[in-house]
Amino acid sequence: GALSLFVERSSSDDQTASTFVLADVIEGLAPGLTGLVYDPASRLVHFTASSGISQGRFIGRVGVAFPKDGDGKALIERAKLYDAGSLLLDGVSGISADQDLAFFDRRLLVVSQVPSSLLVVDAPSSTDEAPPVRARVTNTIVVGAGASQVVTGTIDGQPLALVSCFGSRQLFVIDLTNMLVRSVVPNFSGPFSLVLDAFRKKAYIADFSSSVIRIIDLAPLFDGSGDRAARIVATLGKPKILQELR
Repeated sequence: GALSLFVERSSSDDQTASTFVLADVIEGLAPGLTGLVYDPASRLVHFTASSGISQGRFIGRVGVAFPKDGDGKALIERAKLYDAGSLLLDGVSGISADQDLAFFDRRLLVVSQVPSSLLVVDAPSSTDEAPPVRARVTNTIVVGAGASQVVTGTIDGQPLALVSCFGSRQLFVIDLTNMLVRSVVPNFSGPFSLVLDAFRKKAYIADFSSSVIRIIDLAPLFDGSGDRAARIVATLGKPKILQELR
């Protein structure tokens, strides 16, 4: 239930070298923090938590305050974190089991395990409303069991969200224009963290249960070949099943 803030400090002798200094820690947040993302519009860090709490579904928010010196210059290394109140997800029930989140076009995308889905949330434009601020869930896109991580990006003008599903061992590719699943990639051992290379139309996924990186080709979704299915095309590393996951 804590978040840490690190500030980058450049060396005065070597401008190419830098270190990260711990500026502040905020505690007492929801237990079981799982994911966080910075929203430039509200200037707040939003985070998810898998706490098992059943009294509402909340997205936490933390702000960053910068004290100023006598000349009004921000003292970056003395930055402080503060609790900015929570967003109450209006339109979804069940225990708090949210795993990750991302922003896209002023909407908040929340990876939920109960139900296993990608929740599309209208992020409120005002940060002045007394907490908890209500945020309306406008779409619930069903994905595989154990929904874990989400990344977003645009390929050939098409906005996408990719959701890894650890339990069902699948990757879901979602069209963010019409909020529909475009492709489901099977045959993972335990997909989790992922990144999207929109330029090369590839995704790279950490297949946790077998200790390898899977490379996913997304080009068939856009090349007009008629295949229209993303697929695993390569593996980085030698698969090794973790003993405790057998």
